[in-house]
Amino acid sequence: MEAALGLLLVLAIAGSGLGAWRLTSSPRRVLSPEREAMRSALHHAIATLPHLRRGLDETSAKAAAPHLRALTQATAVAITDGDRVLALDGISGNDASASQLRELSAHVLDGRVHVQPRTNAVRLSGSNGSAVVAPLVIQDESVGALIALYDEDYRLRPDDARVVGEAA
Repeated sequence: MEAALGLLLVLAIAGSGLGAWRLTSSPRRVLSPEREAMRSALHHAIATLPHLRRGLDETSAKAAAPHLRALTQATAVAITDGDRVLALDGISGNDASASQLRELSAHVLDGRVHVQPRTNAVRLSGSNGSAVVAPLVIQDESVGALIALYDEDYRLRPDDARVVGEAA
């Protein structure tokens, strides 16, 4: 009887040791759960937005703008085709200057993401916010710009520019 209890005790200690080793040796997360969820959502959304892949017009831009605003976690999003603003989401046309949004979109003619720390293109919450502008590229051709606008009190991070660039 004592031998059976001894064997049971050894198995319990060995099982506990194995469980503790398994918990401490599990892989560590590189990204926080929020950032990982955002990155995952971004990749899924890119696959579910084929209307932008077919071409950029007012209809496709208006359909994509709410999804892009959610993905970028921006206060507002504007989509331009270089000449005009095709869609605004999160703000009304009264809050945004079309000429200044077009001016912002001109910053990405070189094909790179542009970060504007303060912009007077829109008045978000009564003050000037910041913007991240990324070129919209369809079949290796730049067809416009995605402008993500953030409130004045929002501090832009490098991840914000990366996410906007990937969403475009």
